[in-house]
Amino acid sequence: MYYEVKISSETGKEIVFDCKSGSKLNNAFRNLSIKSDTPALNVKNRASNVLVRIHFEMEIIPQTKDKCRDLMEWSLISSGEEVYRTITVNVMDSKSVPMRSYKINEVFVEDYEEKFVIGEGSEDDERTDYGYFVLDLIQASGETENIKQDVDLI
Repeated sequence: MYYEVKISSETGKEIVFDCKSGSKLNNAFRNLSIKSDTPALNVKNRASNVLVRIHFEMEIIPQTKDKCRDLMEWSLISSGEEVYRTITVNVMDSKSVPMRSYKINEVFVEDYEEKFVIGEGSEDDERTDYGYFVLDLIQASGETENIKQDVDLI
């Protein structure tokens, strides 16, 4: 299974993660989830504050280092054309057959985090230090009807 993730803005900026099977980016990929969420407790009906949340994790390696910088810069923007972006996701099986695809408009950064872990090794192994980023996105309120699914997007 592999993933293609593209984050694009109206100004033409793009951040692309092409995690083809066997590539270094695929090996760095950790987690992707897309969730339709009702964050309030004791919801009385389905119309109550539905949010689409995207959670994405990937290791920080030389091939993702610049993309991490771009994600951090996006997370710091609080106004203007760059705040809200479109995220496009394709999920493919090991034979490159599309399993799911999404195009989600008006997405903003809820949280961006970079984690650096000092690992442990045994007497025979080297220590395994690594880093990874966690990106949490939310679609703007009232936009959930504008999600496209299962179309060729990237």
